[in-house]
Parts: sequence; structure tokens; C-alpha cells
Amino acid sequence: MSTRRPRPQRATPAGRTVLAVLISLAVVVALAVGGFIWLSGGSGGDGTASGPTSTSSTVDVLFIEGLRRSEMADILQEKTGIPASEYMQATDPSRRGQLLAGTKKPTSLEGFLFPATYPVDPSKPVKDLVDYQVSTYEQRTAGINYAAAKRKNLTKYDVLIIASLVERETSDPRERRLVAGVIENRLRARMRLDIDATV
Repeated sequence: MSTRRPRPQRATPAGRTVLAVLISLAVVVALAVGGFIWLSGGSGGDGTASGPTSTSSTVDVLFIEGLRRSEMADILQEKTGIPASEYMQATDPSRRGQLLAGTKKPTSLEGFLFPATYPVDPSKPVKDLVDYQVSTYEQRTAGINYAAAKRKNLTKYDVLIIASLVERETSDPRERRLVAGVIENRLRARMRLDIDATV
């Protein structure tokens, strides 16, 4: 009998929206390319991926939005005892990251590790958690139309990077449009970004 994977739970205390990353993507692309982006299939859902609930052998680990993978690694170690170095190694530059990002060289999984609460079994390989985070990212971003970004020569990875900067800069949804606008203006002027998220 097969067991179903536990579902990651809603993760965002600020705003409490499971699609906050998608909203950031939409805001950034809309501002950066002067168009609109439509989220198909984004109106429903409760912020969880399909799978069973936590069991007595799992520990719920919360990754909020805006965390770097090194910060996720530290949280994972603190909550489960899984060495942070194992998580970092599992998310280091790789062919998988290269394929996800569409880059020409191995790329880390930074940005593809979807923020949520995940039931983690410390006895299982850390790769299971990483796979789960990436598959959740793929599910949650599947409905985004990147046509407007493409017309302005922005790749999906470009949009992800900018959205990640916005997420890290502010957790307040009301401020995201302002931050995205600042980033867009500075990029257009070929200026240094000089925001906290780039430090």
C-alpha cells in the first residue's frame, strides 16, 4: 500500500497568502514590462500540495517567504537535527538547477524552494524535502503566463530573481508594488540596485 506525501501547510504569517510568491511575480512583471500577467488557476486552493498530514515521525518545519537557502538550512537543522550542510549540498549548483533556471551552467535551487510548512521526517534523505519544495514551486507557478515578460526579453528566471528581491525586501503586500517599481526603474537606468535584499 503506497503512502501519500504530507502536504505543506500555509506558510506566510505576513499576509497569510499561499500565493504570495506568485503575486510578487505578477507585480514585478506587470511593472517591469508595462503589461499585465494573468494567473490561471490561481483563484482557488488553500496553499497546500496534495498529500497526507503530518505523522508522529515527522516534524513540521516552517519556511517563510524571503528566506535564502542558507537560512532554510539553518532552520531545518534547528528543528530536525538534519545538518545544514546536507541541505546546502542538496540545493547547490547542479544540472537540475540549470534546467529549472534555463541557464548555461549549473545553478543552485535558490528561488525554487517554495516557502511553506513541510512535514519532515529526519530519518529520510534531505533530498526528499528538496524534491517536495521544488515540486510545490512547480505546481504553484504552473498557471503564470509569462508572455508579457518574454516580449521584454525577460526570462522566467529573470522574473523569479526580481520577485525574490521584492519578497526579501518587504513582507508587506502593500509595499511590494513600490519596491518592484524601484527595482524596475533602477534596472532600466542601469543603476546599482542598492537594496537590502542584494546585500
